[in-house]
Amino acid sequence: MAEEDLTLRLRADISELSAKLQEANQKVGSFSTGTVAKGILVAEAIKKAATVVKDFAVESVKAFAESELAVTKLSNTVGSGAVPSLIKFASQMQKTTIFSDEAVISLQTQLAQYGLLPGQINKAATAVINFAAATGKELPEAAASFGQALAGNARELKRYGIDISENDTRSQKITKTTQQMDLAFSNMARTMANTSSGAMTQAKNAFGEVQEQVGRLISPVTSKFTLALRDALFELAEQMARFKTIGPAVKSLALE
Repeated sequence: MAEEDLTLRLRADISELSAKLQEANQKVGSFSTGTVAKGILVAEAIKKAATVVKDFAVESVKAFAESELAVTKLSNTVGSGAVPSLIKFASQMQKTTIFSDEAVISLQTQLAQYGLLPGQINKAATAVINFAAATGKELPEAAASFGQALAGNARELKRYGIDISENDTRSQKITKTTQQMDLAFSNMARTMANTSSGAMTQAKNAFGEVQEQVGRLISPVTSKFTLALRDALFELAEQMARFKTIGPAVKSLALE
């Protein structure tokens, strides 16, 4: 008797499901071609919007990670106490020149590695930034020319009328190189920023700053996920290593 009841219930459920599917099919069939097309377009638009949001979030996290890495390197080189004033200077340079704050922070780190003290870095960085803007060099290359002059090889800078004596002390070379570069290329970075090309570069840097701030907000969440994924992958690798070790033994037992 119980089996008959179960059979009847199943038949009733199937009949109800069939009726509902038929009803749904009729409703869909009643849609006009235009309605269906609009639905497809809306779905595609939502899909594309979701992709744009996802890509923006990923790029934002990357931007924040790059900024964080640049600041960490600077802090390790000059000490954490000197970092705030250097970062403030980098932010100002981003607003008034064509160079991003991350690029300026990397420049400050490079100058510190040449032996400049925190109190000397911003002034020398200004000179190097103007030199780079005037010559079209990237900041690392421009800073390398500055470093060569400190090492007694000012051949590159001599092309621009900057002459540093090899007999000067390192401290004198820092002061003279900074002063002569600043005099030769004064305000070139600001001048270049005021051109059409410079304005476009500044707009790009400003957008990068927006991404960086968004990345700063969502980074704690993504960092936790990334750490959890890292730990899971390490655990998986360990498990696979153990299996590789015991695999031959298991295989030999299976063959016995």
